[in-house]
Amino acid sequence: MNRFAVVLLVMLGIAADVRAQGVAGAVRELLDSDDWASLRVAGEHVHAAEDVAEVYRTRDYAPIWTPRPDGLQQLLALLRDAESHGLRPSDYHYQALMGVDDPAELELLASDAFVTYALHLARGKVREERIAGWHVDRPDPDLRARLVRAAEGDPASAVADLLPQHPGYDRLRAALQRYRAIVRGGGWPDVPDGPSLRLGDSGPRVAALRARLAATGDLASGGGDAFDDELDAALRRFQSRHGLDADGVAGPATRAALNVSAAERVRQIELNLERWRWLEPTLGERYVLVNIAGFEAGLYDDDRLTLGMRAIVGTRYRRTPIFSDEIRYIVFSPYWNIPASIARNEIRPKGQSYMRRNNIEELAGGRLRQRPGPDNSLGRVKFMFPNRFNVYLHDTPARELFARSARSFSHGCIRLAKPLALAEALLRGQGWTMDEVEDATGRSTPRTVNLDEAVPVHILYWTAWVDENGTVQFRRDLYGRDPAVLRALRQTNE
Repeated sequence: MNRFAVVLLVMLGIAADVRAQGVAGAVRELLDSDDWASLRVAGEHVHAAEDVAEVYRTRDYAPIWTPRPDGLQQLLALLRDAESHGLRPSDYHYQALMGVDDPAELELLASDAFVTYALHLARGKVREERIAGWHVDRPDPDLRARLVRAAEGDPASAVADLLPQHPGYDRLRAALQRYRAIVRGGGWPDVPDGPSLRLGDSGPRVAALRARLAATGDLASGGGDAFDDELDAALRRFQSRHGLDADGVAGPATRAALNVSAAERVRQIELNLERWRWLEPTLGERYVLVNIAGFEAGLYDDDRLTLGMRAIVGTRYRRTPIFSDEIRYIVFSPYWNIPASIARNEIRPKGQSYMRRNNIEELAGGRLRQRPGPDNSLGRVKFMFPNRFNVYLHDTPARELFARSARSFSHGCIRLAKPLALAEALLRGQGWTMDEVEDATGRSTPRTVNLDEAVPVHILYWTAWVDENGTVQFRRDLYGRDPAVLRALRQTNE
């Protein structure tokens, strides 16, 4: 390299240092504030001003993004990808970043965009428990450390491990793209009101039904106006994945589900992606998951369903709470210690003869409990994870209720269709067999068995998900929680 080239490189380096120092001084001035909550830059509210300011302070206000055009482009690509998670790039200064000219303002907006987006990926945008209905206590990630990592490398890699690591989240993201494509293509037709449609019918309403089911892939071809065997199978498939009675008849309830617009389904998917982000990134190597809105429960090993079953959950007025905990022990042939409100409002008014017939005894202090036996309301076994809601999983003698498509009958606890199979699966590693489980359930006195290792249990509320077979599932919003979550998710991030 000749002397001129060396001198030129030195001069360019000096010029770059001078520019960086000038940007650093301007950043310092912008961050010279005693009121972080109201800090605005280029007309944009800086959401994470205190975290951003601390990172710049530790760097002596040296710029992060302006010396690295490639890093800034990577950040913009990361923010554009927010849409694939059901979030909006506009919440992260995306448009402002595309148009701002001042380097110092660009620095602060870019850093604030990264930190805010990282927080939303890690914890969700909707944080208020009163809106979410979820009882979670997750600490915020170290946002300052994440910004430092982004400054030293690829912004996307600095947030990758904050996302839910469960394949169910990725499957739902893929479904979001599929349903958005349907919306861009014009959605699907409504099925007009009229008499129920069934096998053997024909006419324009059947043609509309065929076109509707073809739009979501439930039916291979949308042509024709005959309700044939192919349409019957497609309709049953649709009913099954929407939690309806799969009877092959397009009656009022089925037509109502069919006529939910594609845009509404997109919104439903987006808000359920948000619910995923309220969870820990991983749910555990082995865990029990209950989906309240889906009326189902399952045991998962390495995120793979190994034992699934129907569940009964709380009514709209006695809702099952949404939270995570750990199953610590199992009680076979349990007593039912009847809550005071149930005893007062439902048991005592029925009189002493009812209590005798149902093996209910009165204890000191006026408390009521039901003795173990085939008619015990908790059935033969209960799974305990002591919590402030006094909620647990248990068996039930009312087995006929599991045949219903909608199963919200409990006072808040979760009744399981296959409780003995779950008990055997959880105790298998401790040497238990199904014969031993059944023997323990036939006793007249309770037996408590501690688990050698506590098993996480997640009691969740999803109205849209994609199962392991790739089937997109939708359910009715049992507790009416979706609208408030969607409003909060759509709220401008100010």
